[in-house]
Amino acid sequence: MVTNDTLQKDNYSTKDIISFTIEADIPTYLNSSISNDYFISDKLSNGLILDNKSIKVYGKKENSPKEELKEQIDFILTTESAHRPNSENIPVDFCIEFIYSQINQFDKIIVEYNASLAKNNSTIIGGAGNINKAYMDYSNNPYEQNSMQSQESGDIKVYTYGIEILKIDKISQEPLKGAEFEISLNNEKLYFIKSDDGKYYQASKEDVGATQTLIVDDNGNLIIYGLDSGEYRLTETKAPTGYNKATNSVPITLSDNDCNGVLDNSQVTTGIVKISFPNSQNFQMPVTGGIGTLMFVISGIIFMAIGFVLLSILIKNIILENT
Repeated sequence: MVTNDTLQKDNYSTKDIISFTIEADIPTYLNSSISNDYFISDKLSNGLILDNKSIKVYGKKENSPKEELKEQIDFILTTESAHRPNSENIPVDFCIEFIYSQINQFDKIIVEYNASLAKNNSTIIGGAGNINKAYMDYSNNPYEQNSMQSQESGDIKVYTYGIEILKIDKISQEPLKGAEFEISLNNEKLYFIKSDDGKYYQASKEDVGATQTLIVDDNGNLIIYGLDSGEYRLTETKAPTGYNKATNSVPITLSDNDCNGVLDNSQVTTGIVKISFPNSQNFQMPVTGGIGTLMFVISGIIFMAIGFVLLSILIKNIILENT
């Protein structure tokens, strides 16, 4: 059996550490058995990256705590160029060969390890999910060499989601470039890294190239992938040249109630929310601080002075006429 954590959580962001557990029964072989081979292996899809150093192996007796097993004494772990020990030699991310005489006092084997989602287009967004599958290969006939039986887990799927934004002119609907955004979750601004194909994937602050500034490309597109479910807020921090910046943040909900990788409010089945973000053009005012403005100010002062002089003369004449 392969699970991710005790909550059976199936959706993550590309900055998260994903914990998996394999739990398998140990076959029973007699001391007279010729063959007592026993292997556990695991294959992650391209969108999942195994942390080799996180692999821990335990033996467990019924009603007793698990006991950590020792590499090279209780088992042999292979991660580089690992294959399943069957006739097809199927590539896997790791393969554990157990030394039966060292583990036969236990009832079960437990393997715990961590993985993360890739921050590039290897990660599948939405419905198909990123698959993890475990295998158990063991001697089927203990009195015959190379007689192997196999079992495999079902597909354990890890889902992640995305937001695709199209920046447009409010009137013409034409795409606009150069706008910048930030995304927050629970009032915390998130970090992202930009992949080679121009998409942004959620990252940790410590990741190389991590940024909170998301820039719309020349075609008006902003693609943000690798998001967990949650209530996000999209804030425009810089408008395209000649346009008004949006004054309010836009709420975006990523919710997958059916645990199938399809967002409840998505228009498609890929777990992506698509929105258009319009901007209006500015009302252009004269540039302040230049020579033109200075001339307007000087002219205004001159006209005001002339007006005061004329007004004084007019008042003086009225007084003389009435005396």
